[in-house]
Amino acid sequence: MPPADLMKVDGFVSLLDGMHGGINPALLTETAYAKGINVSSRGGLIHTRPSFVRENIVLPAGVFQGAGVWSLESGDRLVAVISGRLVSILVDTLALVDHGVFFDAAAQCFFCQADRFLVIQDGVSTPQVLQDIGGVASVYAYPYDEAAGQIDPEAEVGSATYGVPLDKRIPVGNTMVFAHGRIHLASGPYFTSGDVLQPDYPASCLVFTETQYFNEGGSHTLPMEMGGIHGMAVMRNAATGTGVGSVIVAGRRGISGFDLSNPRTQWGSINLAQVLFFDAGTLSPWSFLSVNDDLVYRSQDGLRFLRYTSTRVAGGSGSLSNVPQSEEVAQFLALDAAGGYLPYVSTAAFGNLVFATCSGTGGRFFRGLISLDTAQVAAMTGEDAASYDGVWTGLDFAQVLTACRDGQPNTFLFTKTPSLYRLDSDVTNDYNGTAFVPIQARLETRVFNFESIDVKKLQFVELWLGDLVGNATLTVYYRPSGYPLWARAGQRVIQVASGSLPQTRRRLRIPIDSGVTFCDPVTQERLSSATSFQFAIEWSGHLQIEAFRAVVQVVGEATPSVCDEDVQAVLAVSETAGVVLDDFGYRVES
Repeated sequence: MPPADLMKVDGFVSLLDGMHGGINPALLTETAYAKGINVSSRGGLIHTRPSFVRENIVLPAGVFQGAGVWSLESGDRLVAVISGRLVSILVDTLALVDHGVFFDAAAQCFFCQADRFLVIQDGVSTPQVLQDIGGVASVYAYPYDEAAGQIDPEAEVGSATYGVPLDKRIPVGNTMVFAHGRIHLASGPYFTSGDVLQPDYPASCLVFTETQYFNEGGSHTLPMEMGGIHGMAVMRNAATGTGVGSVIVAGRRGISGFDLSNPRTQWGSINLAQVLFFDAGTLSPWSFLSVNDDLVYRSQDGLRFLRYTSTRVAGGSGSLSNVPQSEEVAQFLALDAAGGYLPYVSTAAFGNLVFATCSGTGGRFFRGLISLDTAQVAAMTGEDAASYDGVWTGLDFAQVLTACRDGQPNTFLFTKTPSLYRLDSDVTNDYNGTAFVPIQARLETRVFNFESIDVKKLQFVELWLGDLVGNATLTVYYRPSGYPLWARAGQRVIQVASGSLPQTRRRLRIPIDSGVTFCDPVTQERLSSATSFQFAIEWSGHLQIEAFRAVVQVVGEATPSVCDEDVQAVLAVSETAGVVLDDFGYRVES
């Protein structure tokens, strides 16, 4: 063993600041990491993410076109369109109702809950509406009571009633929002507002009889330079009769707000619209998400948070902000810009976590799920700043949504298959419907320079592990700072007897095998000798890393050790140069 004064130690315990891939790993703080795959830093210590568990339900075969949440007193339902077929799933029981084929077999679908009804559109076919009668979901038939001159929600199909004329029903469109008692429906750069909800006749919001100009109807539009409408939402916590503020309308290249809380008779005589931002629009109608008082959405440059300052929420003038909030995970989001994936990006929130699909594959599906933890450590004394866990992989994600089961919210995931998964923190492995699959995770650390710029020789690394549930396999890789490939340091297999309580392991040492030569084929220097090192810790199974440290020997600025074998001066993936670690190599479904 070299003298103690020549040995240096560096490492980490807490990684509370999460992933930050937008900064050079050499500049990260002690509590941040360069990349996380299938990990969570909630609580401050890095550990395996929650599990993806497949629900015991058989969905129709075909192309997934979109899904929405229909929330009622009788329970939440997940409503989806697959190859034109409309289905609804009661979340509490997983009872599935096949409503039939109503839509184009390939178009993207849009969903909007209007009071107790759910409206489904695809921009091409006749819109459909679902209603709940006695706990059973059915397609709404637009019954009409001529004597009362109103839609009659109690009328039975086939009774002596008359259907509402087609030109008064919900018109064909795409993205929608229900705000201030009306359905607001987009088509191209325009959107139209339907009739206001009447408490005695809830279905009155399902007709568009006020769209004539003499009723102050017509359509609203975005400035032409913003392009078509690709997203609609509402701001929360506003001093209006419904508690929501302006209708936020997002085009391809900008966002406008429309104050539609005013009486419709005044729309033609007041200033309703205000341009909020240019060049900060969206192509992702499924991505709009209300988180506390903010709106999250997917812009072309990443995730953005649309928020007012606290003075505005309290009734003052305040200011509006809209800046990118995802530079930390930009390397994953950047994979969506090409290939036409952005229209299908979706977001969801659950348990102070915000999720967004990323890294498109196969036309409209995604290999990754970004995890943003907005409250890693919450207490009465306050909360830490939000941080990104990284990306969660294993499935081809079609859409992510949040719905309640037995009164408790959870995150549900539709996949390409198509199938339905849920997020489960009580299960330690992923479950694909037939077998449990150990989760494969990876952490890439910051760069450790051991407080000097001297040349060091890497000796060994040590790990302290906790919350071991079942067997686990752990592999450590290293590389000199700036080197693009990874050298394998070693692997440890950890055995945990079936039925055991969670276990720990102390000072699990992995030495750097001096008999294995990993060399830079350009400089012909050994990869185990450098001024600073970065590490990748990869594992399969459920565990928590409670501490990590690396030990080096300082060798000064003497001539670095040189590889013995002859190599070509071409940096390429080879057994001697190192390996590339695949961020999306883990699969739950084969």
